Amino acid sequence: NLSYYFPKKWISPLRIQDLHIYVAAHNLAVISNLGIWSKEFDPEASLSNNNYPPHRTITFGVNITL
Repeated sequence: NLSYYFPKKWISPLRIQDLHIYVAAHNLAVISNLGIWSKEFDPEASLSNNNYPPHRTITFGVNITL
């Protein structure tokens, strides 16, 4: 997770009390003995033939208080 709160002196001329932006990410890469970014093997998958890769999730957001 990365987030940033803008300083009040930057946002007060815009008549905004608080401005907060953020980004969160989950499952960006798989690191295994086969190497980084390996697509042949997923250590979190089950051993059946119906393996789906783990979902990669990236979330962006802005919180504004007027």
